[in-house]
Amino acid sequence: MQRPVELRHEGKLFRDSDGEPWNRNSIRLRFRRLRKLQGISGLCATTLRHAAAAAHDAGKRTVLGGMIPVDHHWLRLIDSHHALDDIDVVAIHGFPGMWWPDRPNWDWFQTWRGWGDKVRLIAEHTDKPIWITETGLATWDFDAAAPGLFAEQSRRLAEAAAAPAERVYWYSAIDLARHRDAIEGFHVDENEYHLGLGAEELRPKPAATTFQRLLSPAPAPKPSPPLSRTR
Repeated sequence: MQRPVELRHEGKLFRDSDGEPWNRNSIRLRFRRLRKLQGISGLCATTLRHAAAAAHDAGKRTVLGGMIPVDHHWLRLIDSHHALDDIDVVAIHGFPGMWWPDRPNWDWFQTWRGWGDKVRLIAEHTDKPIWITETGLATWDFDAAAPGLFAEQSRRLAEAAAAPAERVYWYSAIDLARHRDAIEGFHVDENEYHLGLGAEELRPKPAATTFQRLLSPAPAPKPSPPLSRTR
């Protein structure tokens, strides 16, 4: 199965209209010129357009990195710059349930109306398949300052699996090791260390059972008993 390509901002991915590749000596000057002519949105769209075209030239499938917040206005804006011409899939992110009144949120309670609404919001503005490339729920209970929320993680996993999207990627299989840095830094946000379906020591959480059930094929229907004949 062909693996989707990761789009990167590299000088070798950019070409002028005459096919001349950009190099690292000239890319900074060209970026400044593009920013002056097209603004930030135009520069972002140009980056995406050239990267996606190069990936297609290499025979790769392209995925527009997941949006969070999911903003159809931004999608339409970069599409107006032809950034989606060589994009095969539009991806979104969502972390329902990971919101608190006094802590940094991973999603927005005010705009959450379920996965169906979230996917439909984007589907109305593109004819491309939609993937959910990041979703999850951390099992860290801030109030107890200890792991918890296991039933809530199982529930959110089942909801994500039922989302009307072609693919769903759960974040993640195993908790991040406590001695490692997370994206925000070393234990800056404790949630980042408790997103797995299994704990760091490979002990499965209840959501792992939910995940296994979701992947299991539906049982075949039992055959009906033969009809008895009477005289």
